[in-house]
Amino acid sequence: MQTNYTKTLAFLFLVFIYGTTSAQIVNYGFSQSAGTFEDLTNPTLIAEPTTLTGSGSIDDNKYNAVAIPFSFPFNGTTFTALNIHADGFISFGATSPSGSTPISNSATTFDGAISAVANDMHALYNIDGRTGSISTQEVGSAPNREFVIQWMHFRPYVGSTSITSYFDWSFQIRLKENGEINIVYDLKVTGTPTSATAQVGLRGATGSDFNNRYSTGIATSNWMVSAPGSSNTSSMTCNSTSLPSPGYTYTWVPPSPCVTPSSQPTALTFDVQGIVINGSFTAANPRADKYLVLRTPQGTAPGLPQNGTNYTTGNNTTLNAYVSYSGSNTNFTDNAFSGIEGNTAYTYTVYAVNTACTGGPVYNTTTPLTSNAISCPAPINQVTSANPTMNSFALNWTAPTNGNAVPFNYVIEVATNNDFSSLIAGSPFTQTSSQTTFLVTGLSSNTKYFYRLRAVSNCNGVYSSIGNISTLCEAITALPYSESFNAADLSCWSTPMVTGTANWALSTGSSEVPTRITGERQMIKAYNNSNALLISPQFDFSAQTHELIRMKVWIYRNTNGHTTDVVKFHVNTTNSLSGATELLSVSLKTTLEPAVTTAGWHNYIIAIPQSYYAAPFFVIAQGITNGGSSSYGLGIDEFSLEAIANATAPTSITVTTQNSAPAEITTSGGTLQLAANVLPLEANQNVTWSIVEGNTLATISSTGLLTAVVNGTVKVRATSVINNTVFGELQVQLSNQPLVYCTPNFSQGTEPITLVEFAGISNTSPASTSSPAYENFTSIVGTVKVGNTYPIRLKGNTNGSYSGYFKIYIDWNNNGTFEDSEGQSLGYLSNSSGEDAVELNAEVTVPVTATIGNVRMRIMKKYQSSVIPACNTDSYGQAEDYTLTVEENLGIGDFDKTNFKLYPNPTNDIVNLLTDLEIKDVKIYNQLGQLVSIQKTSQISLSDVANGIYIFHIDFKNGQTAKQKVIKK
Repeated sequence: MQTNYTKTLAFLFLVFIYGTTSAQIVNYGFSQSAGTFEDLTNPTLIAEPTTLTGSGSIDDNKYNAVAIPFSFPFNGTTFTALNIHADGFISFGATSPSGSTPISNSATTFDGAISAVANDMHALYNIDGRTGSISTQEVGSAPNREFVIQWMHFRPYVGSTSITSYFDWSFQIRLKENGEINIVYDLKVTGTPTSATAQVGLRGATGSDFNNRYSTGIATSNWMVSAPGSSNTSSMTCNSTSLPSPGYTYTWVPPSPCVTPSSQPTALTFDVQGIVINGSFTAANPRADKYLVLRTPQGTAPGLPQNGTNYTTGNNTTLNAYVSYSGSNTNFTDNAFSGIEGNTAYTYTVYAVNTACTGGPVYNTTTPLTSNAISCPAPINQVTSANPTMNSFALNWTAPTNGNAVPFNYVIEVATNNDFSSLIAGSPFTQTSSQTTFLVTGLSSNTKYFYRLRAVSNCNGVYSSIGNISTLCEAITALPYSESFNAADLSCWSTPMVTGTANWALSTGSSEVPTRITGERQMIKAYNNSNALLISPQFDFSAQTHELIRMKVWIYRNTNGHTTDVVKFHVNTTNSLSGATELLSVSLKTTLEPAVTTAGWHNYIIAIPQSYYAAPFFVIAQGITNGGSSSYGLGIDEFSLEAIANATAPTSITVTTQNSAPAEITTSGGTLQLAANVLPLEANQNVTWSIVEGNTLATISSTGLLTAVVNGTVKVRATSVINNTVFGELQVQLSNQPLVYCTPNFSQGTEPITLVEFAGISNTSPASTSSPAYENFTSIVGTVKVGNTYPIRLKGNTNGSYSGYFKIYIDWNNNGTFEDSEGQSLGYLSNSSGEDAVELNAEVTVPVTATIGNVRMRIMKKYQSSVIPACNTDSYGQAEDYTLTVEENLGIGDFDKTNFKLYPNPTNDIVNLLTDLEIKDVKIYNQLGQLVSIQKTSQISLSDVANGIYIFHIDFKNGQTAKQKVIKK
């Protein structure tokens, strides 16, 4: 089945793309009439049974290559032989099909079939004196001869064992020399045998080329009132009451040879509605069988259709056109499904076609009917509203695909009702076709508005779908403010959904969330899996001065609930979660943070951050429920804001990350929003932010937004503005930052370095004082091992009898900064041209804490001064940068790390050292290479150091050493 289906698809594909030669069988004419069944007088016997069953019976037999006494034209091909099938049909071609369904047969490729009564048939044998036979006979004389194939006394196999109730079918297929086909029936019945079905009709070389008959076996649908079959499986019903009268004849006549239509259709007109183009024309006179309609871009002529080829709807590469229609109607429709785009000009070409003939279809390609049509602008499918204020909102839309046939504009309608009978002042508004946004202004507060758009050119595009949005309420400008949620509606509170369908709603209580005050309402959100928002009206206290604004709210807690059922409160300058600051997160379950001892309603108080006092803001309650049997509903009641006038002094500050994010920045140039929780809540909440450790690694804004610059660990501090002894701190780890080194300069001139030899580096550079003050040789790489000491040899031009001092910086911790501890003065040389024998020799030791891998090395030379900062800007001199590859040193007593183990790693405090060797000491270095602790036991405490990454350098009493990175979190 799969193979045949695939072949069918392939065939259809070829038809779609290229067209196909005309199927002739479908064009055969059909008629049915009364007649006379005349038994052959001098037949040639083909077969006769000798038994009812077994090898002597006739059952499913085929008799191939039976000669036709003349050349018989069938389906455009002439045949001189045929195959006779005992199952009531004949077939053509060297291959004959099996089975008893020749018209719908898809298992065999053959050249065609003529079916009289195709059924699984069986010849009678000596039943009431009747015995079946198959025979042939030529009758008449040329050119009017007939070749007759006759079946006598056959019946469907279903009744072949009965001798009292059975069909007795005789019939002839009569092939005329001119190609006409007659099937003459003499179908009798004895008793009331079981009804059967039979395929009757013609089939060409494919199952899609058929001309068959259909009936259901009732008074209005039987052998003498048959109808054309709708598919190649259509069949005729055979029962005791529906058989034809003796001699009843079915006739098929081949179509006449095709002739080219003598005229073309006329008067092509269009009715354009949006991007739907309805075309109609006047039929050709004399009338043609069919018409072919091709669409091309305006001014482009299609390729000429070829005689003998049918074209189906769709793009056709041979014609270089879109086939809009092929059929007998004089009207057609093109739309988006057939590739119509908005505001585009098309040329339509219509050809007259004759198809109900032999050799067709034949096209009249002389002066076809043509006319042009321009589609209206395409409809706008995606219109969204955003950013509502008290008197405005924005509309945004995606520009649909349009051509440039004619100029067009967007027309925007805004009204207070959804039938747009009450348009607002100025509506409809007009925007050019290049615009995709529009700000609607001059609106009333707390009002719902409806909007729709369409594009308009010389014709009107289709309206977009209708949307609506409500403007915001007047901002709340006075404190205190409270909302008890006891009114019948939410007034200026809104309840948009993030995901799911279970939203916040007013309620007098439920089985999961009992009422807080009997008879009053509160806000409840059902347990279904969803994420819903409850958004306050806009608050604007910018015209006032407040030390502290705090929020109070009652939240219901339950001993049951899913671990992710939670109520969160946020504050934001817009009425959305994007960019919001989380104020409070309360789990539904009493045992989760912030834990409480009993179920019920609990009051929570939280300060609004001072940064929101100077501009309008919204408070957003977010309810998240997991759904399912373990999830329960959420409840909120009695929301209020109040100003605290004489705020008390703060006693403590805790620095946290917004939304409990990890205290780390792992993206290049990334940010982390920090928050300061000042206690008590009545205290002044204002703080100043600073970086107290690692201030070159990051920056921090006045609102606590930390931005990473280079890798490392920073300590951030939030200090009370009224008591600088009260502060909170948080360490933040920075990683994946680019290493951006400063570029040194010598503003008075260059006194160049001419030779650097160190750790495999040997680089000579020009002695000219016109050389750059900074040279980047980082493509030159040296190699060192931790703990080893290496000689360094240097030369340089002192520009006369002066001295030049050298200093080396190596970024051993690879954090993108040359710390002072990473610099080493090497000495000086005097009165040298840089190309003479004067040189400076020194040694550099690689610290055991050096980062393994590539690090930056900077060689610096300065006139008459040993004070040489890594980012120098003054005097004379030069700086050169190189790359060093730092490797582990396996030659100074290190051993395989499987001989010891540090665990747990990462750790919160204690690290255990597991080894069979005696420990001398453990030196602990931070990432800057600073020694922060020395311990001499196998249980090592990190309680006195901050969270971060440390290098443990372990010395054993036998002289061996080991080194490993440890993370404290």
